[in-house]
Amino acid sequence: LGKRLHLLVEVAAADGGGGSLPVEATVRWCEPDLEPGIHLAGLEFRGRTPSGGGVAEALRRQLSQVR
Repeated sequence: LGKRLHLLVEVAAADGGGGSLPVEATVRWCEPDLEPGIHLAGLEFRGRTPSGGGVAEALRRQLSQVR
């Protein structure tokens, strides 16, 4: 809990292209999965995207292009 992560989220677009979005997140909760050795985690996204927008909004936009 509390660990800061620097992630690169890669998303494929419907047109076959795609992109990646560097984001920073903090682990807010973590619990074991039913599968041994795997854990589930809740992340709080921090900061702004390179284009100046919010991280959650940028992820929503990218994910809405995936079909």
